[in-house]
Amino acid sequence: MSEVLPLLLRAIAIVILFMIIGFGPGYILGVLIANRTTARNLPHRIDKHEEDIRKAEEHNKQWNPEDPRWQK
Repeated sequence: MSEVLPLLLRAIAIVILFMIIGFGPGYILGVLIANRTTARNLPHRIDKHEEDIRKAEEHNKQWNPEDPRWQK
């Protein structure tokens, strides 16, 4: 019995470790699959980021010292 307990605990620890390690990739894969199957007509996150980057560039252009509004 004393030899079985460490083996059992070791097996449980390995299973828990694999569950923790596998959770991240499994979660990401689930999100990707959900985006492909249920969000067909919605914009993708990368499209939202590109739009936000474009808006940020337009916003930052107004602070350019060469902009006519700062030449007064």
